[in-house]
Amino acid sequence: MWDHPDFAIRPFPATSGIDGGGINNYPWDAAGYVGQTLAMLLGEEGSRAYLRFMEEGGIDRHISFAPDGTGDEPFAYSYSLWAFVHFAWSYCCQYGPLEELYPVLRKVLDTDERRLARRGELLDYGSHHHLLEMRGSGYEHVVASPNAERAWCYDRLADLAELLGLEEPEDWRGKAARIRLAIRTELWDGEAGWFRSLYPEGRSEIVYSVQAYDALRMGACAPEMERALLSHLRDGAFLGDCGVSSISAEDALHYEVNDPDWSGGGSFGGEGPILAQTLWEIGRPELAWDVLKRHFWIGERLPYVPQEHYCDRPMSPAHKRANNISGMAGAQAVVFGMAGIRPQPDGRLRIAPQPPESGRVSIVGFEYRGRRYDVHMEPGGCRIVRDGAELYRGAPARLTIDAEGAVSVHREGAEARSTN
Repeated sequence: MWDHPDFAIRPFPATSGIDGGGINNYPWDAAGYVGQTLAMLLGEEGSRAYLRFMEEGGIDRHISFAPDGTGDEPFAYSYSLWAFVHFAWSYCCQYGPLEELYPVLRKVLDTDERRLARRGELLDYGSHHHLLEMRGSGYEHVVASPNAERAWCYDRLADLAELLGLEEPEDWRGKAARIRLAIRTELWDGEAGWFRSLYPEGRSEIVYSVQAYDALRMGACAPEMERALLSHLRDGAFLGDCGVSSISAEDALHYEVNDPDWSGGGSFGGEGPILAQTLWEIGRPELAWDVLKRHFWIGERLPYVPQEHYCDRPMSPAHKRANNISGMAGAQAVVFGMAGIRPQPDGRLRIAPQPPESGRVSIVGFEYRGRRYDVHMEPGGCRIVRDGAELYRGAPARLTIDAEGAVSVHREGAEARSTN
């Protein structure tokens, strides 16, 4: 977090910068990967300033922004618009919905609809320059992610319209459902148990990229697709002793070690923890913990989470950035994944702890709508405290806490209710 009188916003969330380089703000890194933790860190006013900064700087026209707000390079990353919507929704959940955000989000989402070629309900996101910038080819054009993120965005647009009591000019939920159906029917290869990429000339290619798990997180996968994807989260495929590989080691055609962030042998700084958060969100806590703990060597050997690191040895490439803002994904995985803290834009707070199999974990001092929450977890049990008063003690469950402190407990379809 950088601060200077000449910066367009203060503080300025730089993508990297501790080594004097990479100070620009890349929305995909900051607003996308760690939008939930960044919204907490910036606070309400700082988060609104960051949203204005991205909008006024040209989120639909530029890949990144300098500290003075100048947009850098023509539009490139196809994930930037999703990142903006993700941060806007993180703001709404943490601080409450803003009516002025609705037309901005509509405009942002319409940018890709007008700019990109279509294949039915799916968009063609172009070459590697617009996607993962792999050193090889394969993950290009019509792909599961970011089409899955696009569907998620339309659902959030519908949610915001409902919260604000606005009349929707289009059936956003229907659009999201059609996009997900197209992903399942046109991009899923049942025999391979993986997504394929479709090229304009009609050919397809299967790349075992970690990006498939983003499609899982965005709700694009049927149960059998989820099972197939998770079967690859094992040693010798995506998992290494020191993290996650961006390309499965079993993908002999695309796996290589010269580009560890997206082409194999390692991953981008935030990718492994985001995968762990995804696994907690879908109710796979054992696998989530297994993924996250493979990254703990970073805290023992390095001062910061680097831009990228290897997954077969405790090292990061010496010529790459020494830190990256996506490193906050580790905290995000624990707070919003393991502890299951999920702020709602209507002011309720949902908490669904998933304790590890051994040991104790506590989240202390989560601030939400003027209240302070602590979540204490241990095998088979949890305790929820608000402003020093215990709200719940017992077996892990899905809890909903309203503004008055009334707690609804959800277990296997049954619901109980208590008050503090």
